[in-house]
Amino acid sequence: MDAVKETLTAASRTSRSTITCVCCGDTGPCAGRGLIRACYMRRYKNGTLHQFPRGRQQEPEPIGRIGVCVCCGTEGPIKGRGLTYACYQRHRWAGTLSRFPLTTSPRESIRRAQEERQAAYVARQEDYTWLREQGESPEHAVARVGLKVSPSTVRRYERLVGGAA
Repeated sequence: MDAVKETLTAASRTSRSTITCVCCGDTGPCAGRGLIRACYMRRYKNGTLHQFPRGRQQEPEPIGRIGVCVCCGTEGPIKGRGLTYACYQRHRWAGTLSRFPLTTSPRESIRRAQEERQAAYVARQEDYTWLREQGESPEHAVARVGLKVSPSTVRRYERLVGGAA
């Protein structure tokens, strides 16, 4: 019990955020779970602290220029290296940010992303053509290339090989 008091006392001394307590409505330094120290201690001693769930910190709202992410292709605020906030954080934690060099202009990152998407599209076209030459049905060839099988996708890829769907 004394260790909890010491911890809370130390936390209240270092905490500078003043809140309105969700329990009593008074203002004071936050002890945790949206409670001031007096309410936190009372709830802790009574065993009713669980009624006030721990709050999760929200990720900061990304601020930056709007562009197309070079990783996933979605449009949104660009954090850095041509990546949206979510992709930047994912690659930062994975240690793969070095795969995305620093960009000097938005045009460069957009051009690179378009080139990569075009190269992937050309590779799918070649794979589809090869599968059709091997006797694969149009629906199976589209599925094996990794695309969603829909009549319009099958027709579009069939036009590549010159056949009729």
